[in-house]
Amino acid sequence: MSSHTTGGTVGTAPQRPHLEPGIAHTPDDVLAAQRLRYRVFGEEMRATLPEAHLGLDRDRFDERCSHLIVRDRDTGQVVGTYRMLDARGAELTGGFYAETEFELSRVRAHGSRLVEVGRACIDPAYRTGATIATLLAALTTHVVEQGYEHVIGCASIPIAGDPAGAAALCRRLLETHGTAPEWRVTPYRPFAVRPIAPRPEAAVPPLLKAYLRMGARVGGQAAWDPDFDTADLFIVLPISELATRYARRLLRAA
Repeated sequence: MSSHTTGGTVGTAPQRPHLEPGIAHTPDDVLAAQRLRYRVFGEEMRATLPEAHLGLDRDRFDERCSHLIVRDRDTGQVVGTYRMLDARGAELTGGFYAETEFELSRVRAHGSRLVEVGRACIDPAYRTGATIATLLAALTTHVVEQGYEHVIGCASIPIAGDPAGAAALCRRLLETHGTAPEWRVTPYRPFAVRPIAPRPEAAVPPLLKAYLRMGARVGGQAAWDPDFDTADLFIVLPISELATRYARRLLRAA
């Protein structure tokens, strides 16, 4: 969730990679995650990143985040990552990342047991269902063990030259998976495109599809992120309502 999520298209990973998830404990581990994020967001998605000249995706939030990484044990390469920012970290850094896109006063009223997740990405060569499941299982394990009550964040839908298709998907997801009013947010830059004629929906990105299966809800109208050229939906996942069957499957994969 928070910030940007991409699974991209499913790729061909090395034959039966041995994937090992964990929390980054060293500066080198964090740098490896930031380099992976740059390759995916900067080179692949052509996003505007503040430290692109260093070959890194890094911003003011990173210092206060915990960084989840998935490593290929055979090569040592970091092939997947998330970052997680709790309410205390958000206080120290001046807010959640989502607050750069949305007004979150209603969300903030729900207390301190919030954790924002985002900057999720996977190396193109490892974009398989197994890698996505490993990343999500490790994330689920962490948030349950830490006692968080709600996971929040932004799920990104690439516009990719089809704003009407992305807007149609955003409208439908808000209708079918909308939150209760007390969790609604307001985008600072609304993404609202009304096509002259009906348009097919954009495809649901793999990670967003997984979030919805886990029980995530959409917190309001999408925001437009000009740096990534995406439509961003604010997502809320109550841990108490985590879809039980899907959660069990993820935790077994951890």
